[in-house]
Formats: sequence, structure tokens, C-alpha cells
Amino acid sequence: MVKKDFLLKNKFVFFPIGCEPCDCSDSGTLAHLNTCDSITGQCACKLTTQNSTARCDVCADGYYSLKHDDVFGCESCRCSLGGSLHSICDKQTGQCVCRPSIIGRECNQPALGHYFPTLHHLQYELEDGLTTKHQTPVRYEFDSNEFENFSWKGYVRYSSLQSEVQLHIQLIKPTAYRLLIRYKTYNKTSLDSNSLDYKIPQINVNFASIRETGTAPPQTFDIDLPQSDRQPTFATAGTFLTSDAAPNNEYLLTLKTTDPILVDYIVFVPIDYIEAQALQQTDAFAYGRPCELDDEEECYQYNYPPLNGMSSISHPSSGSVSNGLIIDSNLLQELSIDSLTTIERGRDYRYDWIVSKPGQYYLLVDYHTIDAGTSYARIQTIDGDIIPGSLVLTECPYTFL
Repeated sequence: MVKKDFLLKNKFVFFPIGCEPCDCSDSGTLAHLNTCDSITGQCACKLTTQNSTARCDVCADGYYSLKHDDVFGCESCRCSLGGSLHSICDKQTGQCVCRPSIIGRECNQPALGHYFPTLHHLQYELEDGLTTKHQTPVRYEFDSNEFENFSWKGYVRYSSLQSEVQLHIQLIKPTAYRLLIRYKTYNKTSLDSNSLDYKIPQINVNFASIRETGTAPPQTFDIDLPQSDRQPTFATAGTFLTSDAAPNNEYLLTLKTTDPILVDYIVFVPIDYIEAQALQQTDAFAYGRPCELDDEEECYQYNYPPLNGMSSISHPSSGSVSNGLIIDSNLLQELSIDSLTTIERGRDYRYDWIVSKPGQYYLLVDYHTIDAGTSYARIQTIDGDIIPGSLVLTECPYTFL
């Protein structure tokens, strides 16, 4: 106890006025209130300045450009999940930290002389393959009536005369890949697919390193190719191909079948594209934005916690209302409320409010702004003495009050 008294006594020696002012940021605090915790000095931060500083004067990580007239405080960085190293941007300019050869504030543009690859950027055409036995170019066809919208030069017809095709593959990144094949069947069998004698067409996959120095055997499996005589379609295996660090990252892929199949191309899809853990969203506000009126794009709807049981009043007394209630039913429907009072600049409005017991209260105002900009109002409570105050109505064009 003596130690505690000593600390308190010394505190007042260093701070002769007793306590330090809150000094809350007018831009970063809720309702521009200059009130703080009496022990820690923590001010009441807006959503996007939380966990930044006690004064709420700095945007939290993932946000930038603190604004006085913004209900949420700061703008979201919205750094491209694929093009940036992380979701934190410069708190003044909003510039994200881009990966190599990617530019733009959000890191969503390729640098000059570069391009963004598609999901099919590791695509290999079967007509570029070789026969297994003689290592000669495969025979391919290019009849668009038989195979619509084939890519590159054409497609390969599998038959008893040409049952194997080899492709030289180069995979720079050692990882797991899903093999995707674009194909079409022909010479449809007369057997019903539900018949016990029906055999679904298959293609055998053999994947091995070129000039393999280890003892690991080739990876081999079958891919089912359901009947598709009318339109080309895609099929994939139920397992992943694993590419280890092969010499020069080169592999040999052999596709073998005697079933009546036409094959256009195959695609190696990295497992990162499928699981995409880096693209999983963890902060809703960081990649979305609050819903505004007549918003047709994806957005987020926010609501304040309910204050059930608190004393409230909806409309001013009849003597101070000049133009009644807003009649725009579409606006009321979007705001999910029954009515709103139109407030005119330069007019006084009186609210007859009955509270359950005496004491100190915070005045919470639900409102919606039609015009841009921040409005200011003088508040006076009349209960024997006139107590003045002020109210800051920051622009609020959202679909919530």
C-alpha cells in the first residue's frame, strides 16, 4: 500500500495538473467525441482506427486516408490478394506493396511488357505431341463440325492406329497439380450407360521425370471420360500429380487409350489455384464496402447494436414540424424503417422526452443524409437550467442509419 501511495504521489509531481487531457482525434473518434477511458486514456475509435493509437489518429492496418467526414474513418486498402504481398498499404497514399512486375495502387495491373496468366496458362496441345514408338509427330485433325471451338491447330483422334501420345512438359514450380483434359467422345456405343456391360471410356496417364536420376517410379493413374458426343467437355483425375525438382524441370507425359476419344488439350492446374488459402477473406470490411442507396454491386450491410429498453423518441413535437415526414417509400424500404423527419437548416425542433430516472445520458441520433457534407446542430436540454451542447452529423448515404 505504501508503494502504491508513493507512485501516485510521484505521478502528481510530474503532472501537477493531476490528469492528462484525452486529446482524442476529431477525425478518428466516434461522433467526434473527446472522451476517453479514465485509466488508459483510450478514446472511442471509429471502426477503421481501432487498435491503432489511444488518440485514434492513425488508420488501422489495412486502411488509409483518415477523413473527418467519413463515418467509418478511413478507406480500405483493397490490395489485390494475388498481386500484393499483404493487405497493408501506405496509411497516407493507400499504395499497396506489389509483387514483382505488378503495378497500380491496389497492385492489380501488370507492368509494361508483362501480362496476367489465365488459369489455363499451363496448357499443352496434344497436336504438338509425339508418337511413343517412333517419336514422330502425331496425326491430328481440324474439322470444326466434329469438334467445335478446338484450340490451336486441331485435336487428336485416339484409335487402334494411334493409341498413345507423348508430351514434353516443363513445370517451373515444384508443387502438386491437378490434370485437366478437354475431350469429346465419338462412335457412341449402343449400350445403355446403366447396363452392367457398359464400360466408361478412360485414358491412362503416365507422368515421369526426363533423365530421372532417382529411383522414384513414374506416377500413373486413369481418368474417367464420361460419354460426350455432342459437345466437348472437361474431365479431371481424382488425384494430384506431384512435380519434384526434376533436371531442368522437364517431364514426360504419356496419354494412352484405345477408346474412341478426341482430345484437344490438357492443363496443369497448380494446387494453389484450387485451395487458394491466400485468397480466403478474413476481414469483411477490407474487401467490401458499405451499402449505399441504389447500390447494385456487392456490398456489406452494417447495423448498430439494438438499444432495447432505452428511452427514445421518434418525432419532434407537432408545433416544430414544418413539412411533415418523408414520403419516399423506396427510401424507407431500403432503410428498413417506417418514417423519417425532414430537418431543415436554420429551424428549431423541440423533442418532448421523458426519461425513466435522473442522471447523465449520451444522446444517440439515428439519421440519414441526402445531401453530401457534414452538418452541425446546437443542442439544448431544458430542465430548470439550459444546458448547451453540439451535434456533428457526418455524411451518411448508406442503407442503414
